[in-house]
Amino acid sequence: MWTESFNRCVDFGLCHARPLLRAQRSGLPLLTDPLMTPIAGGKGELLEPRGRAALRGRFGILWMFLPGWRDAFDPFLAHHERSIDRAGLALAHVTMDMLSLLALQRDISVLGDLYPVLGDLLSGRKQLPPSGEISAAVKGGLGGS
Repeated sequence: MWTESFNRCVDFGLCHARPLLRAQRSGLPLLTDPLMTPIAGGKGELLEPRGRAALRGRFGILWMFLPGWRDAFDPFLAHHERSIDRAGLALAHVTMDMLSLLALQRDISVLGDLYPVLGDLLSGRKQLPPSGEISAAVKGGLGGS
């Protein structure tokens, strides 16, 4: 998942990777957390055909986008664009609810320093669009209103 406002790729696939799940059960900590990778050049750089790598414990993780397959996926994604956008917005609402509850127990103010858009959302200076509403704010990045 690409997060424009943070210039990060969030890969949830690691949460289900069997080798990492087995290693975590054997006592290695937090191997299956989502991988958040900063990409300074933005989404364009992320989609370049060169590989990306990250280390997670003793595991090396490599992934590569295959632009040759793009023509096969574009019609599918275009057909389901509204549903994908709604799901992303719903996930953003769940995430904000969870972070708001966490803020009652712990000081998470550092998140606002690291991620200004998230800080604006957590402080109430900005709001997410209502769940299920697809708007220009969603297309342009969360926290637009």
